Amino acid sequence: MAATVKQALCGLSPQYNLFNLRVRNDAAVEVGRDDASYPMSVKHKGKEFWKTGKIGKRIKDGKEAAEYESSDDWRVWRTSDGEVYED
Repeated sequence: MAATVKQALCGLSPQYNLFNLRVRNDAAVEVGRDDASYPMSVKHKGKEFWKTGKIGKRIKDGKEAAEYESSDDWRVWRTSDGEVYED
């Protein structure tokens, strides 16, 4: 329970830890770095998404992006220049 509370306070989803490395559709993800320059939440297509703490680079163009997750497990990425795209 304490880990879940700590993760919630840090903006991380409970199913992730700081030792994962994942490759999603078009983003290679670097886990363990949580850039404060990204907002804690974003809205996309009427849903609110919360920052998971994962920062990566989109493979097709190298743009840095942060992962966000909704309460029903949908994921989006927000690039450093503000573009939001679906996982």
